[in-house]
Parts: sequence; C-alpha cells; structure tokens
Amino acid sequence: MIQKVSKYAFFVIAMMSAATLFAKGDAVNVLSDYDFFTVKIANGNSTVDAIFTVTDASKKEVMIGYDNFYYEADIASPAVPNFEDYVVEGTFVTAISKTTVGMITIPSTVKGTDGLTYKVTSIANHAFAECNLLTCVIIPSSITDIDTYAFNLCSGLESVKVDIASPLSIGESTFDGCYDAYLYVPKGKKTVYSNAQYWKKFKYIADYILGDVNIDGEVNIQDVVAMISYILGTPPTPFAKLLGDFDSNSDINITDVTSLISLILEE
Repeated sequence: MIQKVSKYAFFVIAMMSAATLFAKGDAVNVLSDYDFFTVKIANGNSTVDAIFTVTDASKKEVMIGYDNFYYEADIASPAVPNFEDYVVEGTFVTAISKTTVGMITIPSTVKGTDGLTYKVTSIANHAFAECNLLTCVIIPSSITDIDTYAFNLCSGLESVKVDIASPLSIGESTFDGCYDAYLYVPKGKKTVYSNAQYWKKFKYIADYILGDVNIDGEVNIQDVVAMISYILGTPPTPFAKLLGDFDSNSDINITDVTSLISLILEE
C-alpha cells in the first residue's frame, strides 16, 4: 500500500497531461503563427471552403490565403480539400478553389480550429489570383493590408465592394487585369478613391448606395427602369449590377426589382 506520493510525481503527471492535451492533431489544437486552416465563407447564397493563415496568434489575427513563404505545396496538400484547384504557380496557393463561381464575401472574423475567433486583417499574396470565375468580391472594413497580386488577372471580375473608408496602399499588380470592374466604396468616399494611387484606375468608381444601379446618387424610379431593361437584355450604361442585387445571388431578377420598389416606397 502506497503511504506517500512525492509532490514531484504530481508535477510530472500534470506536465504529461498538458503535453498530451495540446499535442498537434488532438481535439484541442492551439494555433500558432503561420498555422493554416479552412473555413466556409459566403459564396453568393451558398458557401465555399477558404484557406486562412494565422499572422499573429497573440492578437488573434489571420489573413485570407496561403503564403508560399511559409509553406511548401507538398506539406499543405493533405490539409486542403481539392488542393490541386488552389495552385496558381509554383507554391502560390489561392484562398479558394479556382473553380469557385460568382460572388465571394470575405468575412471580418472567422473561427479557428481551436474554437477561438480570429480577426481577418489581410489578403495574402496571390490570394485570389487567376480565379477567373469570380464575378464579385466584397472586402470588409477589418482588412488593413491587401498584398501584391491578391486579385491579379481575375478576368471575370465585374465588381469589387470595399467597406474601407480610407484607401489602402496597393500595388498596380494587386488588381491587374481587373480595372474594368466596378469599384464600390463607402458612401461619400468616391472622390478620395478616385484620387488614390492605383484605385483610381478602376473604370467606374461609385459610392455604395443599394438600389442606385444607374449611379446617379439617388434611388428612384429610373433605377427600376434600368433594372427592367437589364432583365430584358438591354442594360443601360453605366449599370451597377451589384447595387441592384438585393438577394445576393450575383444576378438581377424580378425579386430584386420588387425589393427596389419596396425600398423606394419606404422612403
């Protein structure tokens, strides 16, 4: 019969338990800098898996995308669904599958595999590069950095909505090949974006006013006429498709027209 147990025995047992509890791959997975995980984000009315990388574990910050400076493709492969769809060139990996279609909404926060909430503060190098089937990207106000080539050569991109009051510093290649898209900015910020380096290269820059599809700064019956013309196959120019997409399905339909009419009647 054991009469006495050394206090050090309990210490050793406690340390062994802690090591087991926090072992990588166990139920509790403490995320560190440069760890990555996938989270479902909004893709129109559906969702799609997106890769996030921890940039500062102490501040609970992540970037959307996967930086080749930190990982090699063969290491990431087992942890990323359909990994071959993410590869852009060499070890550059997109945030989402290159087969993703339609509208992507970047969230301002995500849940990590450790169950904690992380703030999305940056968009990685090549995060959406060459995702040619994307038509719209919505960037939240939490973003403080958009890296080089983030949206490079997204040839199908029709619109970019930025919920950031002051234009971030970007390079010419950040949106290279996308400057024919419509850029929607917070209300009252059209002028500052129109004067900002590289942001000013977008063909159309407009304040984000839901329903203002003809971009005249007002929501009225003329916008209803423009939406009906679009549905009938004769869209006016300019026509801000995203501003009329009330149901967020990346298209304009009679449901959107009804929503616009209701909005006008409420004012």
